[in-house]
Amino acid sequence: HLGAVVSAVVQLLASLASGILSDKLGRRPLLIISGLVMTLALSGFGLYALYQDNIHIDRDSSMDFIPLLCVLMFECAFSAGVQPVSWLLLGELFPLEYRAQGTSFTTAFSYLCAFLGVKTFVDLTKLFGLYGTFWTYAVITFVGVIFYCAFVPETREEPLQEMRVRTPKPSMRV
Repeated sequence: HLGAVVSAVVQLLASLASGILSDKLGRRPLLIISGLVMTLALSGFGLYALYQDNIHIDRDSSMDFIPLLCVLMFECAFSAGVQPVSWLLLGELFPLEYRAQGTSFTTAFSYLCAFLGVKTFVDLTKLFGLYGTFWTYAVITFVGVIFYCAFVPETREEPLQEMRVRTPKPSMRV
């Protein structure tokens, strides 16, 4: 149970730090950094799984802390960056007249992605092994980082009026 308690504490502390970090670093850099840390954690877990499969690590190994460390790194990065900043950006990027529809669509997409992650885990593990599954998720996470770099604007300290100027005005219907 100690692992679950440590995990919950890490999530809580990272969530508390996210507000400060998003104001100090900015939303976009925090997304990019947290995505890179998540990619590193998933890759590290995959590397450990590969090493364990090929070297047959004994249960009392001195390396048994690595999976917990990778999980904590992932949870910390997710709780401090990707999770809260994604929800924060919803209110900042969608114009008021489209905010309800945009938030609904984005929330549905988020839950779909979570469902796909859970649903595909067993099948990917059978197909690629545990290490291949974590590396697949690492690649998907890195594609997210590329998306953040290419398409997510920085909105820190930007007034809502300036954000609205960037978004196209709704067309007038007669």
